[in-house]
Amino acid sequence: MTAADVRDSQGRLVIPMGSEIFGQIQPAQGGSQFVANTVVINNRQLPIAANSQVIRTIRDARDPNIGNVFRNAAIGSAVAAGISGLAGNRTITPLKVLTGTVTGAAIETNQGRPATSIIRDTLIGAALATGASAVIGDRKVTPEKVITGAAAGATIGGVIDPAVQRLVVVDANTDLGLTLTQPFTVSR
Repeated sequence: MTAADVRDSQGRLVIPMGSEIFGQIQPAQGGSQFVANTVVINNRQLPIAANSQVIRTIRDARDPNIGNVFRNAAIGSAVAAGISGLAGNRTITPLKVLTGTVTGAAIETNQGRPATSIIRDTLIGAALATGASAVIGDRKVTPEKVITGAAAGATIGGVIDPAVQRLVVVDANTDLGLTLTQPFTVSR
């Protein structure tokens, strides 16, 4: 919608404030730009050729917020400790808490990732944890160790996965000023 009246070089009203402008975001050299193709003035659709400046603000669609990763890790730790204290043998161990920690972190770092990538990284983590448990330390493979490895694999994969989608970030207040690319007239 136009935020103000648009006037021609002689001061005549061409597009009144509140008119709707339609178009799409298209790739452009160095970024993207809004390309307008239709304006609606007093319920009349009219063709228009205009575009914005190139919009260069881009971010990753899955950009994990480190604060959220720590928050979810802390929540996972607390939940694991709470469940361990109330269920089973009611013993809270560092490994049980660590399982909750990495599970919480995995939830945050995997938002927006393809399920196949999450499953792959989870299985790799579980396999590595199983193998390591069998040859080091007490050499016992336990569910906690396998689950911790699975969650750690998913967390690491979520952080380093190169298959991220890039998004154009449009600020409607600054990025959508339009410049006509062809003459525009309104017949009365």
